Amino acid sequence: MASETPAALAMLCMVTAANPCSVNSRSAACKMQLRVAFARRGRGMYNFPKAIRDPLNALLTKHGGRGQTLETVRQRYEAAYAAAVDALEAVDDQTLSAGANFWGEGFFDIAGLYSAQADHLAEHADDVRLAVAHRSGLGDIWGSSSP
Repeated sequence: MASETPAALAMLCMVTAANPCSVNSRSAACKMQLRVAFARRGRGMYNFPKAIRDPLNALLTKHGGRGQTLETVRQRYEAAYAAAVDALEAVDDQTLSAGANFWGEGFFDIAGLYSAQADHLAEHADDVRLAVAHRSGLGDIWGSSSP
């Protein structure tokens, strides 16, 4: 997959996005590889104005979550994690500083793209815990104050 061009990866993501709930969909798994490929070439992604980006993101997230089970979410996460690790292994130390503007939030080098993913997971950790507890019928076992 590392040899695929950014255009080919982008097309693949668009095609598989039509079925975002499929466990075998590569849409989630290819996103980090696509970001890395664009950053290597100094081309950013997702640079929409905040007034467009945020509502669109909320809509796509809601749509993508339909029909998900804890097992499909786990499988998609594991696939995306493995793909992100593969993409990182294909980057040499000198290339880690290559980057571009992403998410309308400024410049991110490849190392920063990975750091942003960790930050993003931490940002939503309480929401994930509540959703897992709710879906599992366990209630709020983590004692979070989030609604």
